Amino acid sequence: MALNHELDEIPFVQWQFHGRSSHGRFSVGSHDSVWEGGRRPNCPTMERGAALAVRSRFLRKGPPMSDGKFDAPQTAPQSRMKTIWENLIIGRPGIVVGALLVVAVAWAVGGFSGGNAAGLQANADDFQQARVVRVVDGDTLVLQVDGAEERVRLIGINCPESVAPEEERNSEEGREACRYTKQLVGEGDTVWLESDANDRDQYDRLLRYVWLEKPTDPNDVGEIRQKMLNGILVADGYAEARRYGEDTAHAQALEQLGREAAEEGRGVSDFWN
Repeated sequence: MALNHELDEIPFVQWQFHGRSSHGRFSVGSHDSVWEGGRRPNCPTMERGAALAVRSRFLRKGPPMSDGKFDAPQTAPQSRMKTIWENLIIGRPGIVVGALLVVAVAWAVGGFSGGNAAGLQANADDFQQARVVRVVDGDTLVLQVDGAEERVRLIGINCPESVAPEEERNSEEGREACRYTKQLVGEGDTVWLESDANDRDQYDRLLRYVWLEKPTDPNDVGEIRQKMLNGILVADGYAEARRYGEDTAHAQALEQLGREAAEEGRGVSDFWN
């Protein structure tokens, strides 16, 4: 079927699902991770009204659909990104805006989790307010959350040890990181908590990104560097970016900040080199 600038049919839809999130991304168009018959289809992308039909098909329970209209998710060649295929008839033509444009669609997710090729799309409206009780070490805090004290582990990062029971695991770099965290947050400070795929770790600590100031765009690297405690520690060289399982919403931004810190020798970044 020949495709032109006003389309009534989308030949395929790729759903990129990013863990437990209220947001996902649809792409309709050519993509390196989408293959058909051994080659990449050359398809433009729809926006505006055309996205509504896509939304109506996907805002149910999540892939794979149980009505027999979808194949099971498959991993495309040369990629770990999962794809789902179906021809969709679009009642209102959309506008082609380029070879590939991603249309963001809100998705209420139950417990489905998948790949995180591009990171979760965070929404600051979902953040939880908390109050700082004390700093335990560089990457662990005690916070007052919903009236209860909780130990909170900063996810996406790792600081050198400073309070481990085995003294040989502790280091001066860890003590420096702890002191730096105490410079950034202190008793009584208000912070905002952002969750990722997992709620708690094996030690029953809450796993969170901790924001010192509520961001305008929590996915912006600049705001992560200036307002997120996890990001500040990495950017200033007192923590390394580290991926833990599915908790990778801000992994790419944190890794970028970590590379910059290492290149400039900030903080205690030599500890990991």
